[in-house]
Amino acid sequence: ARKMAEQGGGLLSEYPPWQRPERLHFPARNRIVAMLAEMTVVVQSGTTGGSLITASMAREYGRVVGACPGESGNLYTAGCNKLIKEGRALLIEDAQDISRTLNWNSPTVTTPQLPLLDDLDESALRIVQTLKRGEQSMDELRIVGRLTGPELAAALLTLELRGVVLSLPGRRYRLQYS
Repeated sequence: ARKMAEQGGGLLSEYPPWQRPERLHFPARNRIVAMLAEMTVVVQSGTTGGSLITASMAREYGRVVGACPGESGNLYTAGCNKLIKEGRALLIEDAQDISRTLNWNSPTVTTPQLPLLDDLDESALRIVQTLKRGEQSMDELRIVGRLTGPELAAALLTLELRGVVLSLPGRRYRLQYS
């Protein structure tokens, strides 16, 4: 930790510096990792364990989750395959999948013409106004837009069908062209 700090890094922990690592501390550590990371990629995991807990936490925080597939029947990759199969993680086969998912090497893109929004109802317009601030979770949209669950679901479906909003992993949304 000292060497990391001397080189400009840092240490973030919920435990005091003298506390030794213990197995029961790992979920708290992984929660911090899941919260800070833009994407969590599970490379190897059985059907239970810390990697799946971290992936679940990342999804709860609205982060992107990916998993590397493994050979069918392999105990060490069964968790990865399960995440992908259940739609809880994106299939990650190589670094380009991660780069593409996170738009890391997107060339300069010209923004296409936005769809006209003059015929949207008030709920949909409130969602669009909220998403102009950036990516939002369903809960954030519901609270900020002062919408009931059914109003939000109907408005989001309308906006998705019209190509105005894009649904992201973790029940998050953003404007299609932002």
